[in-house]
Amino acid sequence: MNLLKTDNFDTLHDFSLSVSYISDSILVFSKVKDFLYQNLHCDEILLFLDDRSRSCLTAPHPYNPNRNLEDINIPYQDSLVKNILIDRKFFTQMEPAETFFPEFKSELFIPLISPEDTLGFIYIARQQATRFTINEIKLVEFT
Repeated sequence: MNLLKTDNFDTLHDFSLSVSYISDSILVFSKVKDFLYQNLHCDEILLFLDDRSRSCLTAPHPYNPNRNLEDINIPYQDSLVKNILIDRKFFTQMEPAETFFPEFKSELFIPLISPEDTLGFIYIARQQATRFTINEIKLVEFT
């Protein structure tokens, strides 16, 4: 289903209403992931948050239980952090020299932005080397 190409915002609106009264942030992100898995072709979705106390972006395990790992950390010195925290723009890479996980060939990074700050990003990955379309990117940004 291509929600944005067909201008079918009803599904997105219904989803927004369904999570608007949930106060548990872990549950909200779980529902966001379910929604994105249903509407995107992807193999992994992770949430990374800005952890100023440790000077890194971190994917906390409670938000990302499908990975049997401790928190996943990206230090502020990593070039990825500039793209996310400073530029505040999405970016995508296909078959990069280095990926977070070797099984993925396409990666999408969408910053989570408030008016004052960049809170972190959503990481979406595919095992196949296929580009993310602008409609897929917009769907994640609107969600």
